[in-house]
Order: sequence, then structure tokens, then C-alpha cells
Amino acid sequence: MTLTRAVSMVLLCVSPAIAADVVATNGSRQRTIFVDSVNGSDRRGCGKSAEHACQTIGSALDAIPSLVDGGYTIQLAAGVYREQVTLDRFVMPAGIPRTLVLYGIMPSRFILIRGQEADPEHYVIQGDIHCINATGVLLMVRGLTCQGASDSGLYATTSSILLDDVRFFDNRGGIHLENSLGHLGGTLRAVGNTGIVISLRNNTFVRDTTPWHAAVDAVIQGGSPHGIFLRDHSSLALQNADSQVAISDVVGNASSGAPCHPCLAEGRAVYAQQHAHVFGGTFTVANCDIGFQAVEQAYINVDVSAAAGVGLLASAIKESWVGLERPGSLTNVNTLVQAGFLSLAAVGDTSVFGEPCSSGCSSVTSTTSSTTTSTAP
Repeated sequence: MTLTRAVSMVLLCVSPAIAADVVATNGSRQRTIFVDSVNGSDRRGCGKSAEHACQTIGSALDAIPSLVDGGYTIQLAAGVYREQVTLDRFVMPAGIPRTLVLYGIMPSRFILIRGQEADPEHYVIQGDIHCINATGVLLMVRGLTCQGASDSGLYATTSSILLDDVRFFDNRGGIHLENSLGHLGGTLRAVGNTGIVISLRNNTFVRDTTPWHAAVDAVIQGGSPHGIFLRDHSSLALQNADSQVAISDVVGNASSGAPCHPCLAEGRAVYAQQHAHVFGGTFTVANCDIGFQAVEQAYINVDVSAAAGVGLLASAIKESWVGLERPGSLTNVNTLVQAGFLSLAAVGDTSVFGEPCSSGCSSVTSTTSSTTTSTAP
């Protein structure tokens, strides 16, 4: 057998469903695999074109070698993909190059799962436990909807995740990242999820800016007991002035009847603990027990354009700090700030310093239940 023939046979065995290679500006191989849940087929050699698409995302992933050798785009046709997408066997650099998010230059190795950013609701992954479960990869997800997962819609560990124009509907949780990097861009919509919607844990850092959008416009409606939750030295940094987050209808989980740990009576829009940080962005919160709470040496520093139907707007406990700047319209906010145990809570020019105490915390209660407008000093 000649060497040329042997190499050709190896390539066929490794990559049976890969479309023709395209050399990117950085010299790497860029390849597209097409998937169509309605008209596709998982036969050998599928995915080379839209007319010869694979039927499942899993089959498309099977075409990518474990030692990832280039950039792979899995292009979905409109439809519903009833499968859990698992990425746990790939060897590739898992960091996010600065040139990718700031200049749009694709790295030499990545996996991109793409629907249609203008119409993500018609490109749906319906997972069982998760829609996407990723470990140790550089993964980009654009123009897709995750729906109906019994756990977090997207669960990733030791990975870099870029999400742009994505939806999370009717899952238990939305986005769960552990020991990972994340970038958010475009529109993010999370509606009807019953657990924590965005959960960042164990040295996870997430910020705005993707190759396609410099800012993120996020809407979180529903969730329990937190809309956004951070712990263990994790950070959410919204550094673009146009990034905004609207959170509403977050409820406690103590009376839900579902297993919970911890079980909390109050629903919190943003909750940070154990050296976690949230800073930047403009937030609106509505219909929750607590707006922003930091505990155990955590801090939150964001702008708040509006709050409505909130029991306690800013809370800081156990050497923590919450600062809500440039507050706009505050409607039916029962208590503005509350702090205890060497902490500080502040809303505009209203602030409370906590003191070491065994039972109570200082608080400032708003004097009206109608619209209150504050101006930062």
C-alpha cells in the first residue's frame, strides 16, 4: 500500500462527514458540517452540504476528531433537535483569544454550533438532562434555543463558552458554568425556567462582548431562588456601556415541593457569595423579594435604571458591599438598603454601614410605596 493511499484512508476514517476545507485568514482549516433534523440522514459521509445534511448534532460531532485539528462550524437547519449535545472527548485549547472577541479573528481550533441569529426560536435543541454538556472545549453557540432540559440547559466545566443571540425556555436551569470563561453578546432571553437561570461557580469569569456583538441585552423572566447566582471567586463583568439586564418574577424555592439545597423562602434577582463579584451593566428588577444581595466578602456594583415590586433592594452581609448607582424609577420598593456585619449597602445617596451584631441588621425603609426617584451624588 502506498503512503498516499494509506493517508487517504486514515482521513476518510477520521472525518467522513466534513465539508470541503476552507483556509481562514489565520491559516487554520475552517470546516462546516450541515445538520437538518427534518430532511437530513446520519448516513456515512453526511454533512458535506445542506442537501446532504446529517440528521443529528451528535452525528456531526462524531465527524470531528478527538484531537481537534481546526475550526468546525455545525450549521443547523430550522427544526427541533431532540438530543443532548455532549462535548466531552475533545482535546483542544480551551481559552478565549483576545483577538477573537475584540477583532473577530477566529482561532485555529474551535467548535461553533449555529442556528440563525435573527430567528433563534426556530432552531431548538430539546435535551433530556441538558441541551448542551461541555467539558474542556472552546465552544461558541449562536442563534439557538435550548428548551425542556430537566437540569441546566447549558452545563460547562473547564471550558470557554461564547453565547450570542441565544434562548433558554422552560428548562430547570439556564446557564451553569464551573471553572470556566464565558462571553455573552447579542440578545439573551431566559423565560419560564424554574431553577437558577445563570449560575457561575468555582473561579468562573464571564463578561460581555463576542465577535458579533460588543454588548449583551439579557432578559430573565422567572427562576428560583436566584436569577443570577455567583460563588467561589466567580465574576460577572459587564464592561460595555450598552449592556443591560432585566430580571423579574424570581421566587423562593422553600415551598415549591421540589428538592432544593439550600431551600430559601426569598427570591433574589442577583446573589453573590464567597468572594464573588458583579460589576457593570444597567439592571432593572421587578417582582422579587430581594433585588441584590452580597454575602461572605462579595461585592456588587451596578447601575439600576428601575425597580418595581421589590421587598428589599440592596442587602450586604458578612463583610460585603452592594452599591447601586444612578437609580432611576423605584416603585413599590419596601426597603431600600440593609447591611450588617461590617458591610455597606447603598442605593444612590442612601447608604447603610453594617455593624458587628449577633441578630439584627441596620436598614432604611422607603417612606412611600409609590414611585420614588433618586439621584446619585
